[in-house]
Amino acid sequence: MSCGHCVSEVTQVLREVEGVDKVNVSLENGEAAVKGSCSIEDLLKSINETPVYKAYWYEKVIVFIFIIF
Repeated sequence: MSCGHCVSEVTQVLREVEGVDKVNVSLENGEAAVKGSCSIEDLLKSINETPVYKAYWYEKVIVFIFIIF
């Protein structure tokens, strides 16, 4: 993630996942904290369905990738 727009987009995508109660995306740390009853698989799927962002699971952390065309 490289800007405030990225933070807004990732936040919105994650909030739309069923079972998500709270999302906090940090541009400074490049992290997203999600609270709720959703699964990791659903979070990854929601991000990976976007044309710009990709994510994968690595040692208990979801890693986000921003794709520039």
